Amino acid sequence: IPEGALGSEALAALAQMEQSPTAETDATEEDGKAYVVRNDSCSELRLESDDGWLELSWLRLNRGRVAELDPRVETVAVVIYGSVCCGENLQALDAVKQPSFFSAAEDSLVLLIKSSLPHDMDFFF
Repeated sequence: IPEGALGSEALAALAQMEQSPTAETDATEEDGKAYVVRNDSCSELRLESDDGWLELSWLRLNRGRVAELDPRVETVAVVIYGSVCCGENLQALDAVKQPSFFSAAEDSLVLLIKSSLPHDMDFFF
C-alpha cells in the first residue's frame, strides 16, 4: 500500500488486525444454508451497514405478466433467462439500470439488485 494512501482510521484498523488475529472457525454445509437464496424462494438477501443497504431478490415472471418497480429505489436488474421488456427488449444476461416495470414476453427470471449505498463512496453500480 503506497505511503499516504490510507487515512488514520484505516491505519489504526490495520494495526489492530495485525495485533489480534482471529482463530479459524470450521463451517459445515448446514451453517451456510442461511446465506443461500434459491431463485424460486421468493426471499430476499439484505445486507445493511451504516452507509446504507444492499438487497438481492428474484422476480419470476410468467408470459404476459407485468411487474412494476418502485422508481424511488435504485435498482439494477439482470435477466437470468427468458425475455422481458422494460422500454427495450432484454434477453438472458442483459442488464438494465433503474427499470420502472417489466413485461414478460415469455417465462422469465430476473435478478434484482437494490441499493441505498451512497455514490460518493464508489458504491455506484
